[in-house]
Amino acid sequence: MRAFGGFFQGWNLVIATFIGVLAMFLGIFISADGSAEALSLIIRITVRPAIVFFSLAFTASALFRMWPNAFTRWQMKNRRYLGLSFATSHLLHAAALIVWGVMYPDLFLTRTNIIVWVGGGIGYFFVVTMAATSFDSAVRWMGARKWSLLHTVGSYYLWTVFTLGIVGRSIVDPFYYPFAAFIVSTLLIRIAARFAGRTKLAAA
Repeated sequence: MRAFGGFFQGWNLVIATFIGVLAMFLGIFISADGSAEALSLIIRITVRPAIVFFSLAFTASALFRMWPNAFTRWQMKNRRYLGLSFATSHLLHAAALIVWGVMYPDLFLTRTNIIVWVGGGIGYFFVVTMAATSFDSAVRWMGARKWSLLHTVGSYYLWTVFTLGIVGRSIVDPFYYPFAAFIVSTLLIRIAARFAGRTKLAAA
């Protein structure tokens, strides 16, 4: 277990994510003199690690129940930090959107609409709230039932937003087919794990 994860455990994972995504952000931004094209690229790129970390956290419990091995044990043990790594990457994605809106407001307004604002705003509410309550003290303060409800609703809402965005892109661009298949598979994994659990319970 320890050998599998190596350095990338706990807070080291979150810090490494922040440094890596920020370095990518600044590298592209500085090398292209903050052009609109560079910011558009940063926005697209920063969302990708966010989706990967979200998916790892989203499927951690299901994968560990179905296939307990070194990787899924690491995934389960670091589920909280995978979620925080997701939040870190996605907040840097939000920072890129803010910079784009400030530097190129006309272009920003033509590329967004009320649905994006409302849907994205709710999504970031869940990102921040779930990250802030990712600790044992928050569970004790909120109570296990309310905490579970927040994180369950938030995770499924974020999955829906990511899936609609990626599947929508895949309809017009085949490049996104693998990404669409990947994000859809995360929900199928959770469904399969729940079905398998009920089957074992019935058999017992």
